[in-house]
Amino acid sequence: MTSEKTAEPSTNIASYLPKVAAADPDRVAVTAPAGKCTDGRLTYSTWTFGQLDSASDRYAHGFVSMGIGKNTRTLLMVRPGFDLIALSFALFKVGAVPVLIDPGMGKSNLLNCVKDSQPEAMVAIPLAHMARRVYPRYFKSVRHLVTAGVRWLWGGRTTGGLLREAPHDPFTIAPTKPDDVAAILFTTGSTGPPKGVVYEHGVFDAQVRLIRDQYRITTDDVDMPAFPLFGLFSIAMGMSVIIPDMDPTKPAQADPARLTEQINDRGVTFTFGSPAIWRNVSRHCVENGVKLPSLTRVLMAGAPVAPKIHDRLLNHILPDG
Repeated sequence: MTSEKTAEPSTNIASYLPKVAAADPDRVAVTAPAGKCTDGRLTYSTWTFGQLDSASDRYAHGFVSMGIGKNTRTLLMVRPGFDLIALSFALFKVGAVPVLIDPGMGKSNLLNCVKDSQPEAMVAIPLAHMARRVYPRYFKSVRHLVTAGVRWLWGGRTTGGLLREAPHDPFTIAPTKPDDVAAILFTTGSTGPPKGVVYEHGVFDAQVRLIRDQYRITTDDVDMPAFPLFGLFSIAMGMSVIIPDMDPTKPAQADPARLTEQINDRGVTFTFGSPAIWRNVSRHCVENGVKLPSLTRVLMAGAPVAPKIHDRLLNHILPDG
């Protein structure tokens, strides 16, 4: 008796975005600080799920046209915001492997992580490309260049050029297996030298489903991820994402008044970040009598969470938390 081997299903984390965009293209996907009013309050720029999916499709077409495709390790060094999310989903769509390195780990560790990861492509802000010129031996493997912003003294393409020149046709997402590498992530290495963590598409897919179910996340939720990568999960789960007005590499220095303003102004219901943020935010709220009525779930990771943070949040700040 013979048995036929069942084909392994395709699992690409990028497939979530077109589904959400098709269901509700005009719903706001990403909101980012754009400046300040005369009274000092923040102003915002917004992009819909339809715009986000379309931009990531055009970036994907552009990547393929320049040789970035299946399994291409791509160093992604772009500031948190719309482009970081659109570019990440574009890389997933073509089957490339984004390499994300926490810039808070310091120059020496960062350069060693670049060298260890052996990226073949680099999509980055001008400052990162300048570092590539100053420290070329760490970037020897890079062959494809894309600048997010103004290109200075190097070749390659720009993100603006990719968007202008690419067709507006939907992009056919590359088939990937659950055990195919989806991304390589380097964190700060607080417990030792930074090491790359390999994420597979199946792991990403499982995390989206498990987190969504565990915390009962719906498309009515609004997320403010202090850790930029979590914004990708949030979009995949159908949540709107608010980009916090802070430097994600220095969570302890975030302005608590600014973050509470964003939470209350934008109706944030869900957030993920370091205890260092919530130590300051919770103290600020208690001292100034500020409550966060829309916020129902606060996730913290990366360090121990002091009991007083729980006490402040649950007993003084979050009426429904």
